[in-house]
Amino acid sequence: LKLFVLFGVRAAHGIFLGQIMVLSDLSGKLTGAFRQLNSATVVDEEAVEACLKQIATALLQADVNVKIVATLRSNVKKRLELEDGSGINRRKLIQRLVFEELTGTLSPESRKPFKPKKG
Repeated sequence: LKLFVLFGVRAAHGIFLGQIMVLSDLSGKLTGAFRQLNSATVVDEEAVEACLKQIATALLQADVNVKIVATLRSNVKKRLELEDGSGINRRKLIQRLVFEELTGTLSPESRKPFKPKKG
């Protein structure tokens, strides 16, 4: 069993280290996208599109399937159009919609568990 030491973190065969680094990078990029959205003076379609583009780019760089990213992006846009006139802060609404779509995509209820096949 080889142990790799990189930046003071040990991981067997580098498996966990790579996953931690990808999640850390993804978290930073998502935070940056929301920070840029929050710094926008007016949250118009252009600001929303730029935020969703940054989120999609971050997910693609984290090796998320292109179809999943496209579905997430279109679902957020559709739900934003439906819930936009409800008097909710648009910045908070976008953050909530992205969070709900990400958790819905990653939740175990959204897909069947993997079952190995014999043979």
